[in-house]
Amino acid sequence: MSYYMLAALRTHDAEVFVRYQQQTAATLAGYRCTPLSASAGHKVIEGEAAPDVVVLLEFADEAEFDRWWNSPEYEEVKHLRQQSASVLLGVGFDGGVHIPGVGG
Repeated sequence: MSYYMLAALRTHDAEVFVRYQQQTAATLAGYRCTPLSASAGHKVIEGEAAPDVVVLLEFADEAEFDRWWNSPEYEEVKHLRQQSASVLLGVGFDGGVHIPGVGG
């Protein structure tokens, strides 16, 4: 079952954040992951958060996400995110939820 990671971030050092994005993309190459969106073009529909960047990644399953999140490769670049942005929301969730009356 697919596993998703959604992150909403507010950047405060654009130059370092670009380095973080580039290096993070390279870390994902060895994992079963599909980037679904990484966008500065979004709108907040409801709530108080005002992120600069919203990211949605799809992993093959939760174990694959955990493998990447805790990997030595990603550990080497996490400090760039911590240095350049604040995470307003970071959440992981399963993709196999059925909502009665919605969809097929």
